[in-house]
Amino acid sequence: MRDRAESPVAPTDVLYVDSDADFAQLVERSLTRLDPTVSVTHVESAAAAFAAVAGDDHVTDTDGRPRTDDPAVDCVVSAYTLKRTDAVGFLEEFRRTYANLPFVLFTGAGSEAVASDAIAAGVSAYVPVRAGENNFELLAQRIWTVTQGYRAKRRAEATAAELRRAYRRTEESVVAVDPNCRVVFGNDSFRTRNGLVGESVEGRSLWDVVPAFAGTAVETLTRRVLAADDSRAGTAQLPDRTLSVRVFPDEDDAVVYASDVTDRERTAVRHDCLATVADGVGTPALVADPAGQVVFANDPARRRLGVDTRPDGGGPSLAAVVADPDTDRVRSALQTVIGRARRDGGLPAVRATDRTNEETTRVVDRVGVPSAETVADLRVEPTTVDGELHALVVVTRTDTETTAASTVEESSAGQRPANWWLADSESTAGGESAESGDRSADGHSESDGPGSDDPGSDDSRSDSE
Repeated sequence: MRDRAESPVAPTDVLYVDSDADFAQLVERSLTRLDPTVSVTHVESAAAAFAAVAGDDHVTDTDGRPRTDDPAVDCVVSAYTLKRTDAVGFLEEFRRTYANLPFVLFTGAGSEAVASDAIAAGVSAYVPVRAGENNFELLAQRIWTVTQGYRAKRRAEATAAELRRAYRRTEESVVAVDPNCRVVFGNDSFRTRNGLVGESVEGRSLWDVVPAFAGTAVETLTRRVLAADDSRAGTAQLPDRTLSVRVFPDEDDAVVYASDVTDRERTAVRHDCLATVADGVGTPALVADPAGQVVFANDPARRRLGVDTRPDGGGPSLAAVVADPDTDRVRSALQTVIGRARRDGGLPAVRATDRTNEETTRVVDRVGVPSAETVADLRVEPTTVDGELHALVVVTRTDTETTAASTVEESSAGQRPANWWLADSESTAGGESAESGDRSADGHSESDGPGSDDPGSDDSRSDSE
């Protein structure tokens, strides 16, 4: 039997139930004329309708009733007056077996009372036959609407069922929650690892089902995914174990994957999280915890500023990176950014559309970096690592402590230019890098090399002389 959920333009098999054979022929001719993809089968009674919906090759359940997930038709259309019953009585019995299959009542004997009873019984659409109106066009439209909705629901259910089968096979702990963090599904690994085998967890708050998750990165990341509809990852420290946590959006729900990790694996996961935050910047960048300790430096920061961290996240304090006169300014910027993010309830609120960049970041100009004999402009902004607030410190511009004149002289003499740290960076920090490093003294691009339109261009330097 074909899969009736596979395509929104699949042929539509309609079963028409009416004791009036002549009118049934008119219905069939009209519907197939209006929509050539429709085929109509006519039966005269409710009993015959049940047999037709089940089909010749139908499968029954243990009670001998037709299996409801494989009906032989896409939609049932019924007149009101039938042999031995009426459409409402037929519909009430029909819904006990076929809860979702489209059922349309098409009758000229209708009334408000009939319509009310049909709606209460679960009718999909009610189309009264009225003189002088395009009754069959309206019926065809209603059939198309209810069958498309039914097919879309079946496709979604089939996809969800396949995902659940995949969740059950995985060794990872998998639990899905709704927007209120109530459990929708938990696989066998989730139940086994959390001592929930045999318990009913669906419909209960995840934080009640596994109290150890509450207040950890599991809760933080899950709530952020539900709020922002993007994926998050981190580690969660429970009293008896450490979890590697990944959370993904799934329509309105969130799916949480969790696996136990060793200390070494935890360090690797944390390093990956830090690298995700800082490596995409392209210019020197540091990640500092709320106490001001540098826990990660990206490659440009290690090469250009001489700042490094250990694999376990240990590193110098941010105060040790900058010169003494500037320590308080940098520390104040970090505390302001972290404090504002905490007051706003976390990073998602800070990044909401009603917040301006000036409110979520702090820029500290002309900060000395002794290890690199450099003066730098820093931008401090909030970020998260393992679900916890940190500060991302990005170097947006550097300059040597010499005067502009001596800088030009050094550059002209072939020495290291003022913005040497940008020389092999693949990307820069916005417009500020373009201001400081993309132009030579005469306004020409430094990339203008041999073959450029400037007849006085030199392979190794600009014409600033």
